[in-house]
Amino acid sequence: MTIRFAKHSLHCAAVVGLWLIAGLTSAQLPLATGDDAEVSEDGLHRIDKSVIVGAWVRPDLDLSGYSKIFFMPSIVNFRDLDSGQSNQFTVGTDEIYPVASAQQETFRTTFAEDLHAALADSSAFELTDQLGRDVLLVRGSLLDVISAVPPDVSGSRVVGSIRWAYAATVMIELRDAMSDEVLARTVERQRADGPIEVSEVSVLTPRLLDNWARRLARNVDSLAELSR
Repeated sequence: MTIRFAKHSLHCAAVVGLWLIAGLTSAQLPLATGDDAEVSEDGLHRIDKSVIVGAWVRPDLDLSGYSKIFFMPSIVNFRDLDSGQSNQFTVGTDEIYPVASAQQETFRTTFAEDLHAALADSSAFELTDQLGRDVLLVRGSLLDVISAVPPDVSGSRVVGSIRWAYAATVMIELRDAMSDEVLARTVERQRADGPIEVSEVSVLTPRLLDNWARRLARNVDSLAELSR
């Protein structure tokens, strides 16, 4: 379709042109509508689920002015479960257990390293250790981590298979480096489904964390592409 302007002054044409460009830029963001429309407490609007699952953005989001990302320390926290009462906590028909201390440390260090590496491969941004006007602060998180892996009772090796290993809320957040204003975030509840042999969980865990990290890094690139 061709848009034609009436013969007004150059000034009026310029004003109308800028207004149309602003309108088109805003319309390009596929915000959810109807029952799916949501606004977070900090003013972010949900993106249509068919475009990006679990994404919230400023309605005027424009990441075209950013070329670099500054990696913020990752956050990993675990649901507080009493190991002596673990059988009382269930998800559906599945028992859940506290994540062992040693495994918690693996989650924290491995996830941070994997996310940093995944963001370094970004097609939209380059990593930087300097703050500036063209820099986004990026922080990834694994929240409310739970486990279906039975504890190793009295040093004996648990055998058998489980339906799933770990579940977590996987989140990444983008902020403006100068104002610290939240611009966008993606949040999903992810679960590592099986069946999985209990004896193989420790081997599969690093692969799981890498998958979650790369999923978040892809979300960053998707948000950049969407807003540009």
